Amino acid sequence: MQFSAILTSLALCGTLVLATSTPTCAQSREPTAADATLLEMVQAFKQRDGKRLSALLPQARGHLLEPWAAYWELSARLDNASTNEIQDFLNRYKGSYQEDRLRNEWLLLLGRKRDWQAFNREYPLFRMNDDKSVRCYALLAEHFAGRGLSGRANGGRLPKHRRADGFVALRTALFAHAGPTTRPGADGALGARRSANCVVKRNAVLQVVRAHPGC
Repeated sequence: MQFSAILTSLALCGTLVLATSTPTCAQSREPTAADATLLEMVQAFKQRDGKRLSALLPQARGHLLEPWAAYWELSARLDNASTNEIQDFLNRYKGSYQEDRLRNEWLLLLGRKRDWQAFNREYPLFRMNDDKSVRCYALLAEHFAGRGLSGRANGGRLPKHRRADGFVALRTALFAHAGPTTRPGADGALGARRSANCVVKRNAVLQVVRAHPGC
């Protein structure tokens, strides 16, 4: 996701350069100080230089690409941003691409923090819902809420990288819930049924783990 955001910022950078350098545009609009600020912010975002982005942001106010400037600045310091700051951004740019991208990053952060209350509040508002790691966190939140997972998880697509935090946490939680395939001291018909039930649960977990062929 961060790589995608950087590519987008580079595309915007190219747009700014073209808009201020082509002969046709040059006749009607000269490059402004705000244009230069946006180009500088692109570079600062690539370097995740939060302090520089914060210093430059006021100079981008009123620019056509101000939503991007605000996104870059907050994204670079999201780990330390307050909930009020994040909500203010989401409300100010409600309905925009930048709002959804920042919510995507916030959901990943909430998932890593295991803040399921905030995650469950924000996840339904994630319009694009195109991040597999976020989907894993959503399944994990459902698990901790006591809702069944096997059918929904098996029908979803899990992250390509099995070391992703959301995938690892989901797999661990599901296996822990399934229990061991054998129970110490279990014997007779009741013990056999319990062991068989655990085997069924663990097989269901394996189906979840293997749900995405690219994993």
